[in-house]
Amino acid sequence: MRECMVSNCVSYNSYPPGRSLGVRSTFSRIFILGSLLILLGSPALAQTAVIDHGVYGELFPVAEKDLREVFKARLRTLSETGRMAELEAEFRTKAEATATRPAAVANLSPTIEERTFTHDPTLIIENTITDHQSTGAPGNVLAKAGDRINPLDFVTPNKGLLFIDGEIPAQVAWAKEHSHLYHIILTNGAPAELTNTIGTQTYFDQGGHITAHYGIKQIPAKIEPQGKLLQITEFKIEAGCP
Repeated sequence: MRECMVSNCVSYNSYPPGRSLGVRSTFSRIFILGSLLILLGSPALAQTAVIDHGVYGELFPVAEKDLREVFKARLRTLSETGRMAELEAEFRTKAEATATRPAAVANLSPTIEERTFTHDPTLIIENTITDHQSTGAPGNVLAKAGDRINPLDFVTPNKGLLFIDGEIPAQVAWAKEHSHLYHIILTNGAPAELTNTIGTQTYFDQGGHITAHYGIKQIPAKIEPQGKLLQITEFKIEAGCP
């Protein structure tokens, strides 16, 4: 018996170190897995799993204030102190100032060297466009994805676009003289005042989106249809009527 035990011990310990460790690890895993299976299958464990052990520790009420109530209290304070009326007056003054005299378009300069170039207004449809059907049926296809549409194929403008600096008298005078040929778009100045001065409705390129879209860098400038393209001219007033 001792020889057998010794033999078994020697045989067990004679495995290479790595393999001996793997066998022990495997035995440990089997033992743990078996224990878990026994515990999970135990009726006693199933009964204790649903026991309510109550609440331990001190509970504290929610300390944060309701954000809506905070806003309401703030508004009441502003109203009672008269600050609300002051803020409304300030907002009204700023809004009127912006509408009366918008911020001048940046990155524009008076024309130094005249320049003429063209712009292709063709649009490429990204997604198929259909009309709306009240019956829920599929709409009629108006334009397919990838179609190229040029607005000048469907409409011919009766006037060009004229961009001027409303603070430069020479440009204002030129615009007034040629107002029957162009829609006047300001890049600086007071639209309401200049509408009265020129005698026709004036517009304002707020944020400089139009001039940036067409690549206009110098003022005055005009845009006119030229076939299926738009011709853009940056010109000098001294050069006479372009």
